[in-house]
Amino acid sequence: MFGDAAIALMNTDRSGVDHLAEDRWLAAALPGWGVAAPGRIDAADLVELRELRTLLRHLTEIVARGDRLGGPDLIAFNKVLAATPVRAQLAADGERYVIDMTPVTTGWREYAIREVAGSFSAILRADPSRLKICAAAGCGTVFWDQTRSRSRTWCDSRSCGNRMRVQRHRARQS
Repeated sequence: MFGDAAIALMNTDRSGVDHLAEDRWLAAALPGWGVAAPGRIDAADLVELRELRTLLRHLTEIVARGDRLGGPDLIAFNKVLAATPVRAQLAADGERYVIDMTPVTTGWREYAIREVAGSFSAILRADPSRLKICAAAGCGTVFWDQTRSRSRTWCDSRSCGNRMRVQRHRARQS
């Protein structure tokens, strides 16, 4: 799905569990982001990924409110993008052409950060109004709204949506 890497990273601290602290979770997520398995993951790696997660959550909160990103926020994000240069290469993709932007780095961490930041950039470039945060109390999951009307408010209608509908029903009954 669109923006998977950025959304996955932003949702690693939901429900009081920091999935970045789980080596298995990160090792499973990295190949999906196009990053080769790193071997050893140390504390400095996790600090940088957590900092990126915090920045992306902050930017998402701004965009989800319907506001535009301002100077300091763009500067902070562009600093992340500039930290790992890319090699741009034109490639044929069926009937069209695409530009492949491959990070130029030898370290898995820099590659992962660049891929996640690129994923978030693609979301903003495509349609920032579809980037949302679940409205259910206590959830806060980031999701990409694929509805035609852009009216989805819950990350999952079966869990959060159902819980909110039950709460509304009980409030009407009392």
